[in-house]
Amino acid sequence: MAIVTNIGTLKKEIQSYLYDRSDLNDKIPNFISMAQKRIFRVLQCRENEAQKVSPLPGSGYPVPLDYTSLKYLLVNDAPMTSITARNLRSRVSAAPAVGMPTAFARIDGTFHFHPPADAFYPVELYYYADLSVDVNDDSATNAVLTTYPDIYLWGSLFMAAPFLNEDERMGTWKGLYDDAMQGISAEVFDEEFSGSNLSVSSVYQ
Repeated sequence: MAIVTNIGTLKKEIQSYLYDRSDLNDKIPNFISMAQKRIFRVLQCRENEAQKVSPLPGSGYPVPLDYTSLKYLLVNDAPMTSITARNLRSRVSAAPAVGMPTAFARIDGTFHFHPPADAFYPVELYYYADLSVDVNDDSATNAVLTTYPDIYLWGSLFMAAPFLNEDERMGTWKGLYDDAMQGISAEVFDEEFSGSNLSVSSVYQ
C-alpha cells in the first residue's frame, strides 16, 4: 500500500486497485463517502474519541452533531446512569422534584436528566465522534484516516462492488476490511484492560 495521508492520496490508491479505470473516477468520492458512513457507525477507538465540557442548562443537554455513541457522562464529576426514555418519563411523573441529576436518557437530539437540574452543574460528555471529512477536498484528513488508512481503503473498495461486475476480489476486500476493524477493536481492548488485575471467583465459595 502506498502512503495514504489524506483524501487525495486515498483516491489515487483506490484508483490503482481499480486498474486505473477512468469510468470510475467520478464514483471514487462516493465510494469513500459510503465507506465513512459504514466506518463511523461502529468505530470506537482513541482516534475518534471526543469530549465536550459545558454547564448543564436546566434538564436538557444537546447531543453533539458528530456524536455516534456514548463513552460516559459526568455531571458535577459524578457518573450518570443511562436509562430509557420511557423510564425517564416514568421517573419524572413519579418524582418531579429537582436536584443534582443521577440518570439521563436520550430523546431525539437532547439528553434529558433526572432529577431535572436545579443549578448549572458542570457536564463532561465523553463520546465517539463521526470524523467524516469532505471527500471532494483532496487535502482533507482526520486522525482515523492517518492512523488506520487500511480501513478507509478496504472499505472504499468494498463499496465499489456494484460497479465492478462481480470482481472476484470483493470477498478479499471485505475480509481485509473486517480484519482491520477487528484489529482496531483488539487494540482498544488491550489498552482498556492491559495491566488490570483480573480476579476469578471460585464456584465453591
